[in-house]
Amino acid sequence: MSDEEASEITNAGEQKLEGDIEKEISKLKYFLEETNEIIQAKDYGEMEAINNRAGK
Repeated sequence: MSDEEASEITNAGEQKLEGDIEKEISKLKYFLEETNEIIQAKDYGEMEAINNRAGK
């Protein structure tokens, strides 16, 4: 395997990892936005339910 081929494989792997990381960041942003809405609405019952689900 030439250095160029190895570099292409490495770049493809890095791009896949970056894509996976971006997906996870998007998921976190989605859940954080929902959480912020619940906090701003002071929906304590929903906060407790979420906390109980997260603790399991």
